[in-house]
Amino acid sequence: MLQAVIFDLDGLLVDTETPDWEAWHELYARRGLRLGPEEYAPYAGQYGSWDQLYAALARHTHEDPVALHTERLPRFLERVERSLRLPDGLSELLATLRAREIPCGVASASDREWVEQILDRLAVRGQFRVVVTGHECPVRKPAPDCYLRAAADMGVAPAWCVALEDSATGIQAARHAGMWVVAVPNGITRYQDLSHAHLQVQTFRDLDLARLRQLVSGPL
Repeated sequence: MLQAVIFDLDGLLVDTETPDWEAWHELYARRGLRLGPEEYAPYAGQYGSWDQLYAALARHTHEDPVALHTERLPRFLERVERSLRLPDGLSELLATLRAREIPCGVASASDREWVEQILDRLAVRGQFRVVVTGHECPVRKPAPDCYLRAAADMGVAPAWCVALEDSATGIQAARHAGMWVVAVPNGITRYQDLSHAHLQVQTFRDLDLARLRQLVSGPL
């Protein structure tokens, strides 16, 4: 029986991955280098990936990683600001779950300040019974900690939860938590291997309550 739905944040509730890649692409292009979406994709959904990318670029250009971050961050934030809107079909799905009294939560590896800022700007904070961030978890995704914490805070067994994710890292975390997983990729994470999700859809419009319930009714 479906008892809860838990959402990732970055790349799912709002597409922060495309603005992130665009800012990296611009940073690389200014130096005569190329970073295509398929090359950036393995880093999407991984907490700490910025440090890896800055270090790799700094080794190539002999620049200070802090200076690179100072140059890139404002351009990333500007792009996120322009893209702050809910994906097609998500409002309808949240309304359906609310009408059927199925609680929803957020389980994100990102820092709490970022998560709360995004939820407030999207005006959906009140839609979620619990919000778990990387600050509350000993280990961030792909570890299952944030999903286990969200289920525990809602008083629901993981096996009765569906996790909605956009990335391979998030799918791994939810699977390790013992949850059902639906992949809803964005323009960047579609380059990742999302085959470990129990179900993959193109948009939230392809996902309704019947499909979620049917998923949970089968063998995990």
